[in-house]
Amino acid sequence: MIFPQPFQCQGSQRALAALVLRYLPADMTRLVEPFCGSAAVSVAAAARGRA
Repeated sequence: MIFPQPFQCQGSQRALAALVLRYLPADMTRLVEPFCGSAAVSVAAAARGRA
């Protein structure tokens, strides 16, 4: 059985991490990725001193 995929490009979001971080509040003190996969956003936030 074949199931339709909700997203055409699944995988690492490393290329989008910087864009995602722009939309998060500058004063955030906690970042939770419940379905983290590679945790690309968390890693990018930590590298920029935002998490």
